[in-house]
Amino acid sequence: MDYVALAMRFVEPGTRAVALMGSHARGTYGPYSDIDIVRFVDDEERAPFTRLIDGQFVVVSDVSPQSVERWFTEPEAVTAYLEGVRTLVPLYDRDNYLSTIVERAQVFEWTQDMQVAADRAALDMMIGTIEEVQKTLEGLRTGDIGRMLNGKHGLTWLMLAVVRVKHGLLIGGDNGVVNDVIKAMAPDSEWSRLCLDAFGVDGASTIKDELRAGLSLYLLTLEMFAAEGEERTMLDEIAARIQRELARD
Repeated sequence: MDYVALAMRFVEPGTRAVALMGSHARGTYGPYSDIDIVRFVDDEERAPFTRLIDGQFVVVSDVSPQSVERWFTEPEAVTAYLEGVRTLVPLYDRDNYLSTIVERAQVFEWTQDMQVAADRAALDMMIGTIEEVQKTLEGLRTGDIGRMLNGKHGLTWLMLAVVRVKHGLLIGGDNGVVNDVIKAMAPDSEWSRLCLDAFGVDGASTIKDELRAGLSLYLLTLEMFAAEGEERTMLDEIAARIQRELARD
């Protein structure tokens, strides 16, 4: 595939740069990997779209200057995207706009101020996941599969995101997030074991087994946080509800 020629198909007025990102940029792609084309645009981002070109699925996404700035200032975005910026392949770069972004990514440092912001963001995420915990508890009580599946998402993917942000883990791509976080937490740790059990990767567990592992994972993750006032009250209450459910086994 001629990536430069492919990129030029999507250059429009207002396109400042185009990059190849994801597995094709890293050289880790397989026969079922999409080609991720990212356009850096002057103004508003349009919704991502997919095309089939020469037998390859191509996903085109836009990134505005505002989104680029978040990659360097907001812990959630820093941990999710910055490593991908470091490994992107420039395909079109008007006025060296993209080169400047890549250079900024290469010298980025996780500062104490960023850690303070990450601690705050991760705590907000833990509080936000209370809704998924509640769905899990109600799903276990009633057998409601919809609530259980919604709860499982919160107790797996959202817990990975919490730890990613809390520990400032720069993830190379969404396909590697599980392995990257587990490696950082130590593969033989209780956290990693509960995470894999919550996902049900062994294929031998029931959804209820996975949810109980996820509830235990939430409690273990909660130990990473200090909270005060109303936030502490909410977290203590949801922890008590989880403990009552787990005590039923």
